[in-house]
Amino acid sequence: MKYDYFYGLVTEYFLFYRLPKIFFEKDEFIDVSLEIKVLYSLMLERTNLSSTNGWFDNKGRVYIIFTIDDVKKYIGCSDKKAVNLMNDLEKVYFLIERKRQGLGKPNIIYVKNLIKETVDNSVDKSVEKHFLKCENYSSDMSKAQCSNTNINNTNYINNILSGEGEKSTVDNSLSSEKIKKYFKDKFEYDIIIKKPYIDKKIVDEIIDVIVKTYCSNKETFLISGIEKSKEEVISQFMNINSNHIEYVVECVMKNINSIKNMYQYLLTVIYNAPITIDEYYRNLVANDFNNT
Repeated sequence: MKYDYFYGLVTEYFLFYRLPKIFFEKDEFIDVSLEIKVLYSLMLERTNLSSTNGWFDNKGRVYIIFTIDDVKKYIGCSDKKAVNLMNDLEKVYFLIERKRQGLGKPNIIYVKNLIKETVDNSVDKSVEKHFLKCENYSSDMSKAQCSNTNINNTNYINNILSGEGEKSTVDNSLSSEKIKKYFKDKFEYDIIIKKPYIDKKIVDEIIDVIVKTYCSNKETFLISGIEKSKEEVISQFMNINSNHIEYVVECVMKNINSIKNMYQYLLTVIYNAPITIDEYYRNLVANDFNNT
């Protein structure tokens, strides 16, 4: 089969798996094989899907289902090789942890966070517990589906929001510093601000807007002319990742001279980012393609 060349920015049409740069930048991962790195990347993608769909255990940890057959399919290897790769991931490099569910059921797999060490305990438990509620609320709204998952999450999510003696409203008792740290970790702040095309001041403003919104006593916020409840706004923030942050920064830089109310502008762009980002980049690609 013959393939065409790339023209302009058409590479943006592709979907990508994320292979963490840390694998190539830290000495502790130098000896890790490329197959292990690729397999971890595949599981990381599955983890994002599980998180979006609300797949958490009773401690708030995201888990996935990734079978030996999945390894064989994606890596293109034999049963023995697939088993060895999974064992290496867990027992040699400690990148995953498997938990048996019993006969006839696939193992639950926890993919380990390469950035946050367990002893560091970066996110305060009270923050983690609260934002877990927001993530579940958000996933219920999005109706996203996790691959290899057949369980309906609606009742589980509703139970978390309205469950035993706990309010579904946002808990304003959390300190602004804890909230800021939570979102900095979530957005990979230390990594994103080092990118040459990123304005650190704008990233800081984005995080400040999120923290200010969270700590506000207001019950509703105006988004694109529509009143949104505080819970809905906060839950939408849980859909934001580092890619969305870069997108918001780009929007600000392009419109900086016409922005009169920075807080309101950022609040609206952040809230809409998960909805508008794909169309924005598709238009850029199409425009570049037409100009070429």
